[in-house]
Amino acid sequence: LDRLVADGATACATASEYYDQLGAMTVEAWQNEAAFKAVAGGTASKESQDVFQQRLDALARRSQLAQAIGNAYGSVASLRSPGGLTGVAKAGQNLGTALGGIPALPGGSAIDAEAIGQAAQFLVGLKRKSDSRKALASMAKAVAFISSLVADERTLYIAIQDDRDGTSD
Repeated sequence: LDRLVADGATACATASEYYDQLGAMTVEAWQNEAAFKAVAGGTASKESQDVFQQRLDALARRSQLAQAIGNAYGSVASLRSPGGLTGVAKAGQNLGTALGGIPALPGGSAIDAEAIGQAAQFLVGLKRKSDSRKALASMAKAVAFISSLVADERTLYIAIQDDRDGTSD
């Protein structure tokens, strides 16, 4: 149990850090574009600024979601302790909150996070400490969602890096 919980939490922390790095690349590209436009005697278009802001918002929400999944995953280990159900239910509530309003990345498609919603509902509704295996199975679906999201949006992430690299030249 401890190994599964640790692995799930680590995977989510890694995903969160990756989203934070993509956010930093976005900020760098935005700054580079603004500097280039200023040197050329112009300003970045409103549309360009909006795309950068939308990208930053979407990446920040993905990072928060990955953190919430990791925290919920980690809370399953507390089922063995007195009062553990309360911590798991709270983590489930936080996961449900983090799930609300995850925007699509510019150029990407809408996110279907049904598996995470189900995991959050399961954790909130958990009644017995002996349900740790079911809780882990539910959380495994949430971690699989993050993994598939990264795979599905891979080309968008590469474009973010290309934007940063292209504007820094």
